[in-house]
Amino acid sequence: MSSLLRRSKWAGVIACLILLMNLLPFGAIVHAEGLSTGDVKPGDITPGDIDPGRLRPGDIQPGNVQWDTGGIQPGEIQPGDVQPGDVKPGNVDPGDLQPGDVQPGDVQPGDVQPGDVNPGNVQPGNVRPGSVQPGDTQPGGVSSGDIKPDNIAPGSVKPGDLGGSKDSQAYEYIKWSANNAFGGSLKYTADLTMQGEVSPSSLAWGRGLFLAELGVRAFDIQMKGTPLEDLSGSFVDGFDGAAGYANVKFISDLRSGLPVTGLVKGLNIAAAGISLVFDGYDTFTNFRDAFDSSKGKDERIDFFIDGTGTAGSTFIDAAVIAAMIPGGQTVAVVLVSVGAALWVGSRLVKWSRKIYKLFA
Repeated sequence: MSSLLRRSKWAGVIACLILLMNLLPFGAIVHAEGLSTGDVKPGDITPGDIDPGRLRPGDIQPGNVQWDTGGIQPGEIQPGDVQPGDVKPGNVDPGDLQPGDVQPGDVQPGDVQPGDVNPGNVQPGNVRPGSVQPGDTQPGGVSSGDIKPDNIAPGSVKPGDLGGSKDSQAYEYIKWSANNAFGGSLKYTADLTMQGEVSPSSLAWGRGLFLAELGVRAFDIQMKGTPLEDLSGSFVDGFDGAAGYANVKFISDLRSGLPVTGLVKGLNIAAAGISLVFDGYDTFTNFRDAFDSSKGKDERIDFFIDGTGTAGSTFIDAAVIAAMIPGGQTVAVVLVSVGAALWVGSRLVKWSRKIYKLFA
């Protein structure tokens, strides 16, 4: 009996093992059916884990194994976005584009046309940080063909080259205030003192003419670089000519023995000294620009003519001062003669050129 029980026991164990062997494949299939996204990670299965023949058709059903997505989102690439030949070997190197370099809307259809950028148009160093400020270039400011290769060389544009007109205008207003307004008032006072008794009508005429001169000179400063520049400049040259003639007559009267008080001498020396400073500076800048090879030929000629005129004015100012010095009247006559010749000659050449260009 005991022998029968032992045989029955072992038979039960063997039957149980046979049952497990038959159920294990079904358990694996059921487990496979339950795989979800992320159950199998990169590296979980390596070469050699699955031998040939281990997987058969139908072992893996659709949806059993899924892959992580997200590299390219639906709709990011549309039909026609990339055409044959758009990207060639070497066009884009590693690191050329960084995240955030190109934002949506930065490049619109038609912004870049074939031929807009050619080899050599922009050289290294042509554009440096700060060279172009916001607002320097407005829409329509640069048209096709305005800038060509070699038009702008490295270093041709330096800080301070742009905006010089404002600096020039500031200097002209300083000159207007110190030389024309203050110095002119001194000269006007000296003339009234020499006349002695002055009638109300003569006083009103002289004062009105002085104020009109100041207004015309201020208007001329504002008209620089405009079509009205020549018109205002003609009136300014007229006032300069009248002032020069008055100085020549004053030196001639002194030489003829006209008595002059100390006050009149002091006022004339002060007015001539102020004018001498500005006329001398203008002469220097005009001749400097006249020999500047970076400027055009016509522009340099204009600067040379203006420099000749301001040099004449400088000689006349020096003549007035020399005439006040005892024994300096002979020198004054030479200086005023040379100065008057230079100034008159420069004005004749200047306006002859302008008239010729007007009708040429």
